[in-house]
Amino acid sequence: MDNKICIILKKTKLVLLMFVIILSFGMTACGNNESANNKSEKESAYRDMTELSATVIYSEVFNMVADPQQYKGDTIKIKGALISYTDERTGRKVKGCVIKDATQCCAQGFEVVGKDGKELFNGIADGTEIVVEGTFDYEEDKDYRYIKLVDAKFIK
Repeated sequence: MDNKICIILKKTKLVLLMFVIILSFGMTACGNNESANNKSEKESAYRDMTELSATVIYSEVFNMVADPQQYKGDTIKIKGALISYTDERTGRKVKGCVIKDATQCCAQGFEVVGKDGKELFNGIADGTEIVVEGTFDYEEDKDYRYIKLVDAKFIK
């Protein structure tokens, strides 16, 4: 009788071991596929930063400058001051939206480019508070990183 019980226990252990091995391979494969998909496909996000505090907005814009790839393609809505300047390296006239921190001592900003290069701010004076929305993009060269909102629209 003891022999029969031993044989049944051995078979049960073998079946359980095979089940655990099969299950662990299946779970490993699912985990690898899921993480591979997350790395290759970034979903764009909508980030309305018009209702956040000045400190939070400034921090988020600082992060966008520091790690722009994380935000590329996201739709950004932001409030700040209109600024116009000429890019000294290219001679190109640029319009942008500048965001200051809570103490008003530091600033970060975006170049704002309308759809098909359309001028968005005709007749609006520099320093005027504006709200714009556009798709986050950036360019880099060996010395500079330019962040911008493309296909932007002027909200107010």
